[in-house]
Amino acid sequence: MKKFAWGIIGPGGIASQFVADFQWINTHHCFVKAIYSHRKESAEEFAGKHAGAEVFTDIDAFVTHSGVQAVYIATPHSYHYKYAAICLKHKIPVLCEKPLTISYPQTQELIHLAQQYQTLLMEGMWVRYLPSFSKLIHLVEEGDIGDVISIKASMSYRAPKDENSRYYNPELGGGALLDLGIYTLFLSVLFMGRPDQVHASARKSAKGIDEHSVVLLSKKQQQYALLESSILVKTKNDAVISGCKGTITIHEPWNEKPKGISIEWNDGSTADIPCEWPGSGFQYETEAFLQTWESGQAECDRMPYQTSLLLAELADIIKNQIGVAYPAEGKV
Repeated sequence: MKKFAWGIIGPGGIASQFVADFQWINTHHCFVKAIYSHRKESAEEFAGKHAGAEVFTDIDAFVTHSGVQAVYIATPHSYHYKYAAICLKHKIPVLCEKPLTISYPQTQELIHLAQQYQTLLMEGMWVRYLPSFSKLIHLVEEGDIGDVISIKASMSYRAPKDENSRYYNPELGGGALLDLGIYTLFLSVLFMGRPDQVHASARKSAKGIDEHSVVLLSKKQQQYALLESSILVKTKNDAVISGCKGTITIHEPWNEKPKGISIEWNDGSTADIPCEWPGSGFQYETEAFLQTWESGQAECDRMPYQTSLLLAELADIIKNQIGVAYPAEGKV
């Protein structure tokens, strides 16, 4: 089995889940070679679980001396652009957590850098690679429910009301839209493409981030998506795709390992599909990245730059409508 050396930027909870799923990858022996954090304690704590991993608190030293083959970026959203740009300029392939950046111009610039330095860049939209989504895409593409008419999806989590946390701090790209709503936007883009109209409304915190947002997307007055995200209340986190022949429901938690997928056709017949796999499911995203890297492709065909750009564009439109802006947006 081939060895693959990862660098971790942002050694927190998500990075821990990402690395824990290395054990389920069949094509490569992935291991953590280096860790970067501006907080030495965090990096050393993470390194303590990965023998031989080198700790860096200087990003320039990390990109020039770590010797990693790729990096996984799992920092708060507002730092994605900075660290991804530095890595790409040093021709280090980047797998970056969603959202790729906090604005369309930043996303556009990262893609430009990836193309300029001929280095792989992939947005870590992990749901795209989960077995549940592979099944869902197959069902829709095979016409099991006919032409898609509407999409309804909710993503919510009662975040601790800490104004300095990544959920509530504008400096960290806080808010429901970029943290949770990005999943619902991706679901809509996956099955509806670019909408013609966007209407958004939100409840905002004292610091101006969206605590709860609702978005209505429409396309050619034929398809619709109603999307809800919240860090204020807990909603039923299901996703429902309705077509002219029937409806598919991905049960809670639809963006992780759902309880299952149900289909109900217009004639009253039904079907239930279980969803189960080892680990959290990050191994599928990692395998897609490794396959793309080995093939020498410029971008991952299941998460192409066009999709990342559209998501960033829609997020900017929504933020503009609800009056949310981040201090780091202008840093390109």
